[in-house]
Amino acid sequence: TAALALYPDVPGAKEWLKFVNGRMNAIMEYCGQDGYWSEGIGYWSYTVEYMLKYFVAADELIGSEFLKHPWLRNAVDCPLYLSLPRAAWQRDNMFLNFSDSPRFCWYGPQYHLYKLASISRRAEAQWLAGEIMQSGFDREEAGWLAMLWHDPGLKACPPGNMPGTKFFSDWDVAVMRSGWHSNETICSFICSPLGGHQMDNRRQLLYPGSGHCHPDANSFMIFGAGEWLAVDTGATMVKRTEDHNTILVNGVGQEGEGERWFNGITAFGKKHRGRFVIKESNDVYDYVVGDASDVYRKEAGLTGFLRNFLYIKPGLVVVADELAAKGAAEFAWFLHTPGEITTAGSNRCLIRNGDAYLQVVVLEPLDVRMTVQPKEVAAEYPK
Repeated sequence: TAALALYPDVPGAKEWLKFVNGRMNAIMEYCGQDGYWSEGIGYWSYTVEYMLKYFVAADELIGSEFLKHPWLRNAVDCPLYLSLPRAAWQRDNMFLNFSDSPRFCWYGPQYHLYKLASISRRAEAQWLAGEIMQSGFDREEAGWLAMLWHDPGLKACPPGNMPGTKFFSDWDVAVMRSGWHSNETICSFICSPLGGHQMDNRRQLLYPGSGHCHPDANSFMIFGAGEWLAVDTGATMVKRTEDHNTILVNGVGQEGEGERWFNGITAFGKKHRGRFVIKESNDVYDYVVGDASDVYRKEAGLTGFLRNFLYIKPGLVVVADELAAKGAAEFAWFLHTPGEITTAGSNRCLIRNGDAYLQVVVLEPLDVRMTVQPKEVAAEYPK
C-alpha cells in the first residue's frame, strides 16, 4: 500500500509494485477457487482483511484485476456456510471452527462481506453482513470500510433458498445443514488434502502454508438445538490427532502432529494427503466418504481408513469406518463433547448439552469398550 501511495511520483515504486503483485498472484494460486481457507474462519478474516485493502486499491490505481479472481468471488461461501444458526449466535460463538481458529472472526467480517457481496452480487452475503452488524458481535478493526464497501443497490436476502449442503471441492470440507431456519442442525466433515487439490499437479516438494492446519482427517462436528454436541478444539498449543473426532491406530496418529505448528513439510513430502472419494447430497440425506489411508504415521501400521459419514436430515448421523492394518491392531475412536455424558452399557451413551441431546450407539464391533474421560487441551489463543 505504501508503493501504491507513492506511485508514480517516486522512482522505484513501479518495481516495488511489480514485486508485490508477483507475490500476491502466487498467493492466489495457492488459494484454489472455492473460497475456503484451510486455517479456519478466524484466519479467513485475517487474510481477506489485507487482501481486500490492497486489491481494491491496486485494481483502481494501476489496473490490476485481483478482484476478478474466482477465490474472491466465492469467498462469501466460507462465512455463510460455516456460520452457526442465527438464533445461536454469541459474541465468541458464531462459526464452525476448523483448524487453528476460534468460533469468531478476528476482523470484521461485516465490511469484508459488503465488499465481497458487491463483487459476487450475492444477496445472501449482503444479508449476513447486515445481521452481523445488527448483532453487535463484529470486530471493528476497520469498521469504517463498511461505509465505503456497502453497495446500497444490492438488496439483502436471507439464505433460505441456498442449498443446505456445501462441498468445498478444493479442500474436501463438507458442511451439511438441515435448513436455514435460524435453529437448524449442522454437521461438518473434513478430510482435506494438504495444500488443497490445487496442489495435486504442482511439481513441488514443500507446501509452505500448513502451520495452522491440524491432523484432523476424517473428523467431524455436530451442532444441534442451539448447542455443540460434537466439537473441534480450535487452536491448540500442540497439534494432536486425538484432540479431534477421528481415530488413533495402535496409539499412533496422523503425520504432522506433535508440534506447536502442524508439520506439513513431512506430511506433504511423503504425499500423506487425505481426500473425499464420494460426495452425494439430496433433500433426504448427505453422504461423504473420506479416505485417510495415507495420512497416518508409518508406525501406526494402518493400510486403510475409509470413513463413511451419512447425515439423514434432520437428526440422524451414521458413521461407518472401514479399517485395515498390518497385523492385529487397536483402534481408538474419539468423540469430543462439552456436554454431560451418561453411559448405558458398553456400547451406548447419551450426551446432553442444555436442551440438546445426542444419543450415541455403537452397532459394530460388538466387543467395543466405551470409556468417558475429561480432557483439557492447552489453547493457542486462550481468549
